[in-house]
Amino acid sequence: MDRETKGLKVGLFTKDSGTIYRPFIHRHYAQLKQENIHIEWVVLDRYQDKKDHFFKHALRVAKRQAKYNGFPWFLQIVNILFYKAMVRSKQHPANQHPLPEEIVTVEVGNLNDDVCVETTKQLPCDVICLMGTRIISKKVLDALKPALVINIHSGDPAFVRGSPALFWEILDGRDTIVLTIHEVVPELDAGPILLQKELPIRYSGSLGKTLDATSDLLPDQITDMFKEVLRQCQNKTEERRPFSPGKIRVIPSVLQTIAAHRVCQKKTASGQKSV
Repeated sequence: MDRETKGLKVGLFTKDSGTIYRPFIHRHYAQLKQENIHIEWVVLDRYQDKKDHFFKHALRVAKRQAKYNGFPWFLQIVNILFYKAMVRSKQHPANQHPLPEEIVTVEVGNLNDDVCVETTKQLPCDVICLMGTRIISKKVLDALKPALVINIHSGDPAFVRGSPALFWEILDGRDTIVLTIHEVVPELDAGPILLQKELPIRYSGSLGKTLDATSDLLPDQITDMFKEVLRQCQNKTEERRPFSPGKIRVIPSVLQTIAAHRVCQKKTASGQKSV
């Protein structure tokens, strides 16, 4: 059966906070279904490894990040703690939009474990959307073939790959960020670009408040971008644009965090003076 007959079957990989996937389903499920685009299932990552072995998990993260920025792992722990203390983002209530009964929901402890691989092999799918997940291993990506796997990156991967979202644009003194949906490949944030959209950075005094104010813009924009790409896939009009990948970034150093905080203060002050 061709795609026009059976429709485009879509699966979601996400975590259980509901920040993106529940608004996406709430806003677009019915319309997409009318267009023969069917959200079939959601796989929720419970991050059980982090919950069961928090300190072991934190050490593993610090060591992995240290490979990218050249700091000893114990100094990277300091960088991480300082960054989290500086941003202290506001707590968004879990989004509780109910899911349609037709959508199959599966919970796994880790998207990269064998249980997830075996589970997703049994689920019908043409496109899989990653909505705020951990890095997916090559083993899982191989198991998902021939489905197209796409991801949202809160930045332009030609400028910066990795995380944290929005930070490196702020440190660079930019006034906008570029949201990107790209195909997922084994190399981090390096797959061909499918769609991009520019958004303003809302400078709001401190680094933490700036991140919060700008992040408030993201859910609606991200869900709309996923909808657009799925429509392109259904109509076979998607275009994959290769690019030269930017540098992989991780949690910044203490000095970089302080510098970004000062950028926010200066940008906010200059914006207020110009009003």
